[in-house]
Amino acid sequence: MKKLILIIFLISTSYVIAQSKLPKCQGSDDTKYNNCFGEVELSQGGKFIGEFRNGLPNGQGSYSLRNGEKYSGEFKNGKTHGQGTYTSANGDKYVGELKDGKRDGQGTFTFANGDKYVGEYKEGKYHGQGTYINANGSKYVGEWKDSKYNGKGTYTWNAGPSKGDKYVGEHKDGKYHGQGTYTFSDGRVLKGIFADGKFVGK
Repeated sequence: MKKLILIIFLISTSYVIAQSKLPKCQGSDDTKYNNCFGEVELSQGGKFIGEFRNGLPNGQGSYSLRNGEKYSGEFKNGKTHGQGTYTSANGDKYVGELKDGKRDGQGTFTFANGDKYVGEYKEGKYHGQGTYINANGSKYVGEWKDSKYNGKGTYTWNAGPSKGDKYVGEHKDGKYHGQGTYTFSDGRVLKGIFADGKFVGK
């Protein structure tokens, strides 16, 4: 696995080098690197290779840490910013837009356990329209706010005691809340008003 990670990093690094049109950074003091392409050893145990401006990563670049964490994409003023691919030490992977070091905009997050989120982010949280698919096949499609179901959405169960059930309607703070329809796998239907995850009547 470590060999594979190294190969992937080398490929991404080669791409960054090929894309950069900036001259090579001169000297060993990276705080003075400006409008150039360089390589720096990181204090966390790893390496950054990419473009610099005013002593900070800015433009295209990539880093790989000793613990397996890595990123390849765009930077601005020392932070991941723009389009990029981030892989955590435990194998989680994010591909999409970033702003000021956080997931922001459209992106796809694939968890090491098989779960996946595809949709919008704001300041590192699911926010806007998105789809979350559990490894067991259960799925939520709809609106989010601060990483919780919020607004209109559909949740379909594909495992456990609720397998085959479906809820279509409004949510608030991750719970059924407002107008909605819950259809059981046996055909029974609850249609009306929900509050804090519970059916309260028509």
